[in-house]
Amino acid sequence: MDLKQENELIKWDAEYAMKECEKRADSRYLEKDYVVAQFLKEFSQMARDKGYLN
Repeated sequence: MDLKQENELIKWDAEYAMKECEKRADSRYLEKDYVVAQFLKEFSQMARDKGYLN
């Protein structure tokens, strides 16, 4: 496993998720900071529910 390459792929996934949040905000006339904050809240809760985070 090439950790540097894996980190680059994870960064790409995060950039994709950010663009999707921005598109969601624009399409629903919401503030981008609100959509991103809600995404982070939901993502973190899902990770905790799956036992990935404490």
